[in-house]
Amino acid sequence: MEIATCSYAAFQPTMGTAIRISLGGPHRPEPSGREHWLYVAELAPRGWYFNAEPDVFARCYLEQLDRLSDDIEAKLGLLADEFGAVALCCFERRVRGPEDCHRRLWAQWWTEHVTGEEVPEHDGR
Repeated sequence: MEIATCSYAAFQPTMGTAIRISLGGPHRPEPSGREHWLYVAELAPRGWYFNAEPDVFARCYLEQLDRLSDDIEAKLGLLADEFGAVALCCFERRVRGPEDCHRRLWAQWWTEHVTGEEVPEHDGR
């Protein structure tokens, strides 16, 4: 399974198939020409998380991932089988680690709880 993370702004089709993991998405078609971005709702933080302190956000998001882990693994497996490489996308630019964005928090969780393999970030660290 080839999975990476990226911002919408930095995504390029050569990275694989873009998958939206934010509640909202860009107001433009997905770069492959598809009108709608594919979406994995289980990876989108709930809206109220953004009003919480960073440690509360992280705790709630990680609890969400733990609670939905079977569905997350199944959906990402199906997407990878169908499309090959996928890039999980949200709005944050130039993130360095899990303290900067939920997609990197997810990547750390995925590495530690599922694959043991690091998930690359494609938005110019």
